[in-house]
Amino acid sequence: DATHDAIVEALVNEVENVSSVTLFENKTNTDNTSSGGLPEYSFEAVVFGGSSTEVAETIFETKGVTSRDYGGANGTEVTETVTADSNGQQFDISFSRPTEVDIDVTLDLVIDDTYAGDDEIRDDIVRYIGGTLADGSQTTGLDVNDDVFIDTIRDIVIGDEQGVIALEQSVDGSPIETTPSYSTIDGVERIDIGESEVAQAEAEATSIEINTREL
Repeated sequence: DATHDAIVEALVNEVENVSSVTLFENKTNTDNTSSGGLPEYSFEAVVFGGSSTEVAETIFETKGVTSRDYGGANGTEVTETVTADSNGQQFDISFSRPTEVDIDVTLDLVIDDTYAGDDEIRDDIVRYIGGTLADGSQTTGLDVNDDVFIDTIRDIVIGDEQGVIALEQSVDGSPIETTPSYSTIDGVERIDIGESEVAQAEAEATSIEINTREL
């Protein structure tokens, strides 16, 4: 469908910092909103990244005149008012953002005197997952529908450059615990992230808790 391709390509190529676009369509005359779907003859763009104003303007400029934009069925609805250049008429454009899955991590670490510090470890984890760094700035990590791999967190944390010798195995429970809990899928420990979800973390003690023991 040309409209589908045109909207996706415009959002990805013309809106800065957009990293993922998924377009859902209902091409029938059946209203599916009662079951959590889309209304008749409508589409829903699920957009990760980019300015909401620019996303809405790009959808407005690209979609067909009779195409109905919609939001909230497969993500969090966003509505922006766009002004037409031709006559100044205003239109409300709706789309969706991926549903954010907040990732909390608790780490029990064995360190030495070269330990980089809790903030550095937290920032490195957030750079992998995506979210808010210790200085308050935002970073893009995993994309929509990307699972969080526990082995990757292990690799990020342990190493001479971090001053982390090992994960602490003598405490109760696992040296890495997460919320949501991770599970083993296809032999790999991961947090499963859905089709219209994106993992996010914050580099603060309430989100990434670090317990250390110096060797």
